Amino acid sequence: MIMKIPPHHETPAGAASDPLAQIEGISFADGLYYAAGNRELYKAILKAFAANHGDSIRRAQSALSTGDNETARRTVHSLKGAAGTIGAAELQKTAQAAEHAIADQQEQAIVRAMAGLERLISPMLPRIQAVLAAEADA
Repeated sequence: MIMKIPPHHETPAGAASDPLAQIEGISFADGLYYAAGNRELYKAILKAFAANHGDSIRRAQSALSTGDNETARRTVHSLKGAAGTIGAAELQKTAQAAEHAIADQQEQAIVRAMAGLERLISPMLPRIQAVLAAEADA
């Protein structure tokens, strides 16, 4: 099943100066849209993303290394949904590719997709955590 990635939403007025809009790889407008325009809810969703998906790639790779493709597929499926919710479209698309590659047991595609996931999420998590920490200190 091919999932259609939704179009980008317009950035709310004044959002350009919002610290949450400064997280590279994440569309603040899309994430805020999925949080029904509620900035505090969006912050909570970002916090949950960082807490729950910070080790998703490691868990999926560990499952793959033991031949547990179903756990790996479910892990990247969960990451795909969470990435969409926060507005990380490229991460979502790459997780979708990983999910399909795992389901189809396409070894080279799995390796490429997992490397892509690592490349995208590794810098994103510290950025999310830094912005949330700065928000908490403010």
